[in-house]
Amino acid sequence: MIAALNASGLLAAGGLALWATFYFAPACHAGGGEGALTVAYLAA
Repeated sequence: MIAALNASGLLAAGGLALWATFYFAPACHAGGGEGALTVAYLAA
């Protein structure tokens, strides 16, 4: 019983960590690298 509680607690903590990784990830442009559109490019 105690092993099952420990396993479920670890699974919940791992799921929470995985969710936080994607939820709090910094925003980035679609495409990202050299090909990303910039404000200067769009204004020109």
